[in-house]
Amino acid sequence: MIVGVFDYRGRGFVRCEVAIPRLNAAGTVIFQVDTGSDHTCLNPGPGVSLDIPFDQLDRGNVRAARGVGGQSRYFVERAELSFVDDQREYESREVNLWIAEPDGRNRGLNSLLGLDVLRRWRMNFDGPNDRLQFFA
Repeated sequence: MIVGVFDYRGRGFVRCEVAIPRLNAAGTVIFQVDTGSDHTCLNPGPGVSLDIPFDQLDRGNVRAARGVGGQSRYFVERAELSFVDDQREYESREVNLWIAEPDGRNRGLNSLLGLDVLRRWRMNFDGPNDRLQFFA
């Protein structure tokens, strides 16, 4: 079982180790759980902390997406997401990670754990009891 946390507003988050082999980038990201997002998205704040070389993103694999902050451009890269479960073992998923192009609107946005990962798990989102659990 993978355990997440709630913030003071009741939003769910889960910690993840992200590796993007082609870019030689890796590190920890706290993803906001978002059942409204089709894809797992890395926004610029965490992207900078992973030392992503934004100038090396694949310009031939760009997508546009509309969300709360308006429309943004995303570069799609293969990535491995690894989540630690309560037994201190890793649950890993390979995904097409959508990496947001930095702009003035998205710098402060949370990165999103989308349905490409969530639909493979059972989720217990129990706010009243402060319990956020994922079963792979």
